[in-house]
Amino acid sequence: MIYYTTAQEGDIRVHRNVTDWGIRDNFLTGRVQYWYNQHHQGIGSTKILSNLRKDPAVTEQVTLKQVKRIMSKLGIRCQVRQKKHSRIKQQEQYLQDNVLNQRFSVNQPNQVWLADSTELT
Repeated sequence: MIYYTTAQEGDIRVHRNVTDWGIRDNFLTGRVQYWYNQHHQGIGSTKILSNLRKDPAVTEQVTLKQVKRIMSKLGIRCQVRQKKHSRIKQQEQYLQDNVLNQRFSVNQPNQVWLADSTELT
């Protein structure tokens, strides 16, 4: 198979043969795009790698570095939504009447006892 590329300097056409590495790279590019779309853009390079290793169409060994290079070439990244926490407001605590009205001065010990029941979650 022969293809043409444009050289960097000027508009010169260069006649090149497609290498085995180029054919394999194009095949892996298609498979990476397939698995990325299969998981609705929510899959990263390590999960794509594990899917490629289980894929019966891929017969050769694939490395994580190859998958990352292909993903950067395609411009794809894992699209993860931020989790929204649904917090239900707890019921209002039963409030006691304020009997002291901020008057803490007493004549004898053990007449007034106070406690703070602040709950930290």
